[in-house]
Amino acid sequence: ELLFYQLDKVLIYSEFRLLRQDCYICDLNRSSEKMLEKAVAILAKQGYMEGWYNQCPTASGLTDASESRRSSRAKGKGRNIDLVRFTGSNNRARFVELKWDTRNEDPMSAMWQIIKYGIAYIFCRIQRSRLPVSSRPLMQARHVALEVLGPWQFFREYDEREHFGFVSDCLSEFVRVKTNGALSMSLTARSFPKDFDEVPFSDGLEVKEKCSTNELTKEGRIVRDAFEGAVPAWQEPTA
Repeated sequence: ELLFYQLDKVLIYSEFRLLRQDCYICDLNRSSEKMLEKAVAILAKQGYMEGWYNQCPTASGLTDASESRRSSRAKGKGRNIDLVRFTGSNNRARFVELKWDTRNEDPMSAMWQIIKYGIAYIFCRIQRSRLPVSSRPLMQARHVALEVLGPWQFFREYDEREHFGFVSDCLSEFVRVKTNGALSMSLTARSFPKDFDEVPFSDGLEVKEKCSTNELTKEGRIVRDAFEGAVPAWQEPTA
């Protein structure tokens, strides 16, 4: 509740302003998480993963006193949703916080990241008459699923299902009250299939070469199937 009302104390230029497929990746980029995100965007643009988008801005123009003291390069950093799934046909959207690094992060920190995006979305829905977002397709969603998605290993050492369940229940009630039932929202943690333990690219150049193709490649199929085969975390995935 506090986080929600703090949004009304800052200046907002644009939120959830577009769904996009940002396909640019440096040839030398070897970040597994970034390669996977860009692979999804490229595959979607090629027509192999319908309705997927990446780097969706939530509050890229969000500014406050502390923000003004930061460098222009840092402003807005971290305010884009990694991946969004939205086709419009069923008025359901998925906001995905994508994780791959099992050493420096944990499911709970990822959960709070995606919740911040969810809260910003609720704020925009309620205040859309004051903001330039009313005509955006994403503003028509009837249900938004907030999702932390990562490899099986990411969830293995942290069984946080009770925490996720409790927060999801609280979030659901909060959204119901704030939107008078016009919107519902859920929170889940999902893992890739157990056998998807390695991103099938060595660098950004290979991502482009294997995904920007007229026919779906083996590597592209591996990525597509991994997303389609995601299961609830802390449930033993099938290989």
